[in-house]
Amino acid sequence: MPGLRYKIIAMDLDGTLLDEHKQISPRTRKTLVRAHYAGAHIVVATGRSFALTRHFVGDLPLTGPQISLNGAAIVDAESGLTIFHQALPTAAVSPVIDFLSAQGIYTCYESEADIFVLYHSPWEARLVPPGTPPALSVRSFSDVMHLPAMKLVGVAEEARITALRPLAEAAFAAQLYVTRTSPVLYEFLHPSVSKGAALKKVIETLGLSAAEVIAFGDSHNDIAMLEVAGTAVAMANADSEVRGMADLIAPSNMQDGIADVLDDLLWT
Repeated sequence: MPGLRYKIIAMDLDGTLLDEHKQISPRTRKTLVRAHYAGAHIVVATGRSFALTRHFVGDLPLTGPQISLNGAAIVDAESGLTIFHQALPTAAVSPVIDFLSAQGIYTCYESEADIFVLYHSPWEARLVPPGTPPALSVRSFSDVMHLPAMKLVGVAEEARITALRPLAEAAFAAQLYVTRTSPVLYEFLHPSVSKGAALKKVIETLGLSAAEVIAFGDSHNDIAMLEVAGTAVAMANADSEVRGMADLIAPSNMQDGIADVLDDLLWT
């Protein structure tokens, strides 16, 4: 029976594991299930909470640590218990909210359990999928600041997020981890947080090495994870920044890119 070249398969969710219909293709699911039963750890690394991750991946066999909230939380898939979490520094929360407000950017405040907004908007669909509890509307974010902010998120048209990025980096990159997570999302997190930092913790927890990791991603927030992995794979639909630093380019998320690469490389 063939062995496994990689013991951890780490994957971004939106734009990587999921197709444009927010589903996992039958071929990709079959490949990942086969890898799981051969002994590989399937790790979904996403900006979404673990509860929302479960909504999307359904019965995909997840065991061990899973990376949520862009690395601000690591959750054990079997018990559902959070084994690591790191909220934003309290002193940074109001300045970020004020910055996004000044730019006229729709803002979401995410605790570990809930997403809070000042008013409901079609932009919520980018963060809260149909069929799941909606974002909670509050009069002021100060009403929920007793709940640690795992991340703050700005949501706007692609051109506005593109224009926002250099402003956000100039204002906050020295104090926080700031990252573009999709064409329409920009996020602010604790400075020690990233998917890459979380993946290092997962590797250590499982007693493995970076050489035994293959990682897949498509957005700016995936770069740190791809830098940690022994083999970094960018999707064909990935941001040019991501494609430029990857070891391999996979077919797109609409063309079974993950399955295509794993079927070629996973088995020794």
